[in-house]
Amino acid sequence: MEKKLNVEAINNQEQQVNPNGKAIKVLASAVKSLKGCKLNITPAREKALDKVMREVGLRDLDEALAFTAAFDERCTDDSLDIDDLSNWLSCSALEAMSYSAPLNEMMARGIVLREAGKSGLEASYKVSPEVFEGIVACHPVTPARPADGGRLTAADFARAIDWVVCESSYSARRILARVAELEVEAENLEIVKQARRVLPDDIVSRTLLYDVCFDVTTTKRGPDEGSCISSTLSDIFRQDMERFTLESQLKEGSHPLIQPGLVEVPSDDRMVLTETTAKWFCGEKAHHFVRSYRDLSILEVCAKVSNYIGEMSNHPGRSERKRLINLVKKIERQNPQLTGLQAVVNKIEDAEYRALFYRIAHDHIRNNHLSLSDLGEHFHLEQELMERRDFIDEKHVLLTSGLVRVEKAAVAEDGKLALTPGAIELFFADKASFVRSDSTSRDVILPSSIVEKRLFYPTDLERQINVIDNALRDDCYLTLRNRLKEKGMPLGVAILLYGAPGTGKTETVMQLARRTGRAVMHVDISATKTCWFGESEKLIKKVFDNYRTLCERSAVTPILLFNEADAVLGKRKDNTSSNVAQTENAIQNIILEQMEQLDGILVATTNLADNLDSAFERRFLFKVRYDKPTPEAKRLIWLDKMPTLSPEQALLLAATHDFSGGQIDNVVRKATMLEVIEGAEPDFATIERLCREEKLGKSSLRPSVGFVA
Repeated sequence: MEKKLNVEAINNQEQQVNPNGKAIKVLASAVKSLKGCKLNITPAREKALDKVMREVGLRDLDEALAFTAAFDERCTDDSLDIDDLSNWLSCSALEAMSYSAPLNEMMARGIVLREAGKSGLEASYKVSPEVFEGIVACHPVTPARPADGGRLTAADFARAIDWVVCESSYSARRILARVAELEVEAENLEIVKQARRVLPDDIVSRTLLYDVCFDVTTTKRGPDEGSCISSTLSDIFRQDMERFTLESQLKEGSHPLIQPGLVEVPSDDRMVLTETTAKWFCGEKAHHFVRSYRDLSILEVCAKVSNYIGEMSNHPGRSERKRLINLVKKIERQNPQLTGLQAVVNKIEDAEYRALFYRIAHDHIRNNHLSLSDLGEHFHLEQELMERRDFIDEKHVLLTSGLVRVEKAAVAEDGKLALTPGAIELFFADKASFVRSDSTSRDVILPSSIVEKRLFYPTDLERQINVIDNALRDDCYLTLRNRLKEKGMPLGVAILLYGAPGTGKTETVMQLARRTGRAVMHVDISATKTCWFGESEKLIKKVFDNYRTLCERSAVTPILLFNEADAVLGKRKDNTSSNVAQTENAIQNIILEQMEQLDGILVATTNLADNLDSAFERRFLFKVRYDKPTPEAKRLIWLDKMPTLSPEQALLLAATHDFSGGQIDNVVRKATMLEVIEGAEPDFATIERLCREEKLGKSSLRPSVGFVA
């Protein structure tokens, strides 16, 4: 049936249906002639179709036949699908299927409507109400064209594909042929355009892609479960060899859908959509159907990667490791706001080693360090042995990059992997203070945990502190160390800060550490002394052993701080006086020996410099004296601590009270307590009273000149 009206003329004007108002009689005659005709189109039947075509205003005889059947079904308030048309004509479904295109063409012009949510073989059509009523009422009607041109929606298209793949009894060849037909019908859809562009000669892969889209977006499986590889391939292919080949390609990551990033395979039997494909299929709603890793915290990154590794088999195969690498890259790509994450990406080129680092970080947080013997959870057997040997020989990239350290064990293979303090600073950034830097050294203070404070020094003291500050800047420190090494001189930098209490010695060390990015290993002097003979010597030696270990594990050399060091650095006693004297002398000998061998930074503070043994004096490269602050320095401290004071009031307090910085801090703290308790800021008279109360047993006021009346 090739007879057609002038299609170009129809396209160039608004089409009228039933222009002469006589279509009802022509349709009644055609139904009587064509129903049950088994598609045996005799000249008489062709003449009947020609009248329908002209009186209704259709394009060709195929449209006329499809419309006649649809109109007849509409008279009983029924819709028409391919099965209905097959029964109406008494022909096979395959023969009736050829009328899908005419029905869709009429739908594009608003003559018939398709039921929502159905397409392909499930598509069900009805003559539009306005067209039906116009023909019955014997008057012309101009149908409204649908906004989408009557084309398939993405959901309709996916449902049609799923029916062809899962519900039909077609052969593999017929399934693929029908998918190609549906692509033509839905060629306006973005998913079809892009799939045909990326995979122009691969209808098999496109079919799989469309079915994943259906499984993820139109069922309750969701983005995590996706589409089952084995069942989907079984629906399409009856031959085991074809199915097994494609399944193997998907699992190994070599399949054409995986290479351009159209699907991901998170497990051995699941395919899920990538962001790219989800956008093609769902547009703005894509985020509902893709597993997103955006806006994670650094702790959540570690947990996600560690949990994924926990689900992998021991000695994972290449496909499992590749999926892990893809997950890591996706997390890194979706979280550019995590500066620590990006810093690790810049340091470690191989994503598989970055995955191992995130696992080590996760275990470190939980104080459950990964053992070298557990590397089989990450690598196949041969690679596990190589990786373990690299760690033992200290050649592994995670060690040489300064991110990971090995806690030694009696058996090398039992060594534990943990983060270095430098890695904690780098990776966890503002969360670094919540992560323990060392399971054996709890006295390490990270620079990120030190609060910035302003310190006011006299000019000469400020000059000396600036010299030390510059010397401890990492580039300058490394240059200094290399020069000392070239000249055969001791490599250690030892600094003594001495003077009156409360003058800022300890705080100076903390601020130097903060500015130069160095951790501080704070030595508790009292913890190095015991009543057991010989134990104190062991404890003080362990302090230096722990410091050397911390230096090895740190990207930046830390500071070893002996606060109030006069307790161990005082003048040596006569060995014959007592066992205590012998122990203290032995401790001093150990410290002197360790200072000679020091390859790092040691700072000692003391309030009693006169008690310092002369043997220590030459071993300190810098010796910095702290005196009570000058009146000008005290004035600046008062204004910094209590901005509500006027300059005159600050000057008066500085001149009349001979306070150290620590004593001024005490007054400010008590004033703050009064403000909280009384609900009002203390006046100047109250602050003066607090100053007088700060000195024990005597006034802090300077004595007046002259006689007291």
